[in-house]
This record gives sequence, C-alpha cells and structure tokens, in this order.
Amino acid sequence: MIVKHSIESTTDESDAMYSMVTGICLAEYPTVEAQTAAIIFAKDSFKVALDTLIDRAFRTGQKIGKSKADKTDTMMYKA
Repeated sequence: MIVKHSIESTTDESDAMYSMVTGICLAEYPTVEAQTAAIIFAKDSFKVALDTLIDRAFRTGQKIGKSKADKTDTMMYKA
C-alpha cells in the first residue's frame, strides 16, 4: 500500500520564495564574509516563510480530511 500526500505552491508563493533567495544571494557585498553573514542571517527568514506555507497546507488538508472522514478515520486519530 502506498499513501501519498503532496503540497503544491501557487506561482505567487514560489515566486516570493525564489525572490527571497535570489535577492540575498545575488546582492553585492563588500566582502565574502559579509555575504556569508547575510546568507546565514536570511536563513531564519526563509525557514519562517517555508514553515508558514507548509503549515497552511497542512491545516487545509486537515480540514478536508475531517470533512470527508468516516467513523474509522476519526477513531484512528483519537489515540
């Protein structure tokens, strides 16, 4: 048995993430150390943005699952 769950981002969501990454990586910095520091600092912002997308997808899937769940499904999640 194979159970698959997938998440697809919208074009706007993927464009925002792409812009976030390329903006930091392609910017001009006075030194390599400054570039490295900026990339490390931006990592937290990127993680927050990615976690937000994942959380929103999970909550949407959870709502759909609950609305379509039968008695066996709901009992499985009580434990």
